Amino acid sequence: MMQPWQTLLVAGNNYLNQQQWHLAENAYRAAEVMLSESWEKDATNEQLLNAWITANHNLAILHEMQGEHKTSFQYLVLAHKRVLLLAQARHLPKHTMTMIIEAIKTTLTPITLFRNKYPICDHCITAIMEVKQLVNESDVGIH
Repeated sequence: MMQPWQTLLVAGNNYLNQQQWHLAENAYRAAEVMLSESWEKDATNEQLLNAWITANHNLAILHEMQGEHKTSFQYLVLAHKRVLLLAQARHLPKHTMTMIIEAIKTTLTPITLFRNKYPICDHCITAIMEVKQLVNESDVGIH
């Protein structure tokens, strides 16, 4: 049986495929809120974190398909910033930190792809490149 947030993500995907933008957005947003609340209660659950990232990336895709590039980029950055904040937490177990580093990579890739398709400000590009370098450096230390 699917979790309620999974049902919402599937519904959002169906609405997106049918170009029912408003319904897709409502489903994705509801899933995002539900996942965020669940993550607060279980901050080591990789499935919840990845699903939350997916909900935000789906919202970004939805807005990109509608030509709303600024809003699309904001959803990509939102997911990325949250994961970066998680990485700054002190005294995380090694497994959790490894999960967060992977999540940073997951959130960074769509931002890089977006940057290749659409213009973004120099400040954002610089920040993205700095994070990319940190992630690459962290690959050496975490096994």
